[in-house]
Amino acid sequence: MKKIINGKLYDTETAKEIDVISHGDGPRDFNYFCETLYRKRTGEYFIHGKGGPMSRYAEASGQNTWSGGEKIIPLEYKAAAKWGEENMTAEDYQREFGEVSEGEERTVLSISLDTATADRIRRIATMNSTSVSALVASRFALCSEVGDTMTESDLVAFVEEDLCEGNKLNNAVCYSKECHEKEQDIQVVFNKDHRRLYGRLLEFCGKHGGLIIETHPGTLATIVRVKREA
Repeated sequence: MKKIINGKLYDTETAKEIDVISHGDGPRDFNYFCETLYRKRTGEYFIHGKGGPMSRYAEASGQNTWSGGEKIIPLEYKAAAKWGEENMTAEDYQREFGEVSEGEERTVLSISLDTATADRIRRIATMNSTSVSALVASRFALCSEVGDTMTESDLVAFVEEDLCEGNKLNNAVCYSKECHEKEQDIQVVFNKDHRRLYGRLLEFCGKHGGLIIETHPGTLATIVRVKREA
């Protein structure tokens, strides 16, 4: 199903399927419905739901008559995570939304952010397969110069040696972008096989402290924030 909502495209064919649930005794049950959670390439979530004439997805087909229907529902990160808590296994939930504490000492910190910034933080956490809490903690560690964090040289070496197999293939290339006080933004452009290469880049960044802050599906490019070299 494909739908444009508030100027944004939601397409079940191009988004990644995260999990599926169903309620009822099958399509012949008027109360039956199923929901599928999807994640777009931008990191945004949505539900594709469909069901029978007495389900939450019923559609009016005449005066006092109803038929089965389907709908796409955009979700903010918090709502998607809540859906996951209620419907996904613990393993699948943590694989998608990041590790959950087993009870070590933690403090709940309330902060106020504008909606655009909060949504961007959630999207970045999703793109990096981590939780918002873990993302904030890792960024604080970088600002405090704690831990081993990826540099531009590390990223370039990975792209040349791993993704391009020792520069034998022209699979991807790095470009320096915006420079910050302690960090540097590097754009990685994929020339082919971008989904597989993006997956390998995501895994490398997760292990070595690189942060994917933006993706551009149309140009097959990703921006990675790394520690600025002296």
